[in-house]
Amino acid sequence: MLSNGALVLGSLNKNWRDVAFQTLSARLGINGNTLCQTIGGHPHGDLIGLMVMLANDLGKRGLVIKPGEIVTTGSYTGFYTANPGDEIVADFDGFTSVSVTFNSFENSGETDALR
Repeated sequence: MLSNGALVLGSLNKNWRDVAFQTLSARLGINGNTLCQTIGGHPHGDLIGLMVMLANDLGKRGLVIKPGEIVTTGSYTGFYTANPGDEIVADFDGFTSVSVTFNSFENSGETDALR
């Protein structure tokens, strides 16, 4: 709902319940340069609490989060822009690193991404 130009998913960490998200170390880099490195950098701190709040709010509306649905809870590193051809790498302790390079940007004109 904010500024995700894309969402890049890494492999599943089946032990995510053991991760101390309040002290999780995160790093974001572009083209080998570290733009942000944080420890416990999520503004809310309690990601599980955010999920519970979302689930409860949806429940009041007769909606549920279905198994397999992806929910994002915000950013540990803030918002940074990249240019076509830039390699973006994100590292979170306890999770496999993810990286992506976008060759070009195309705007489909879609204005109602949430349906």
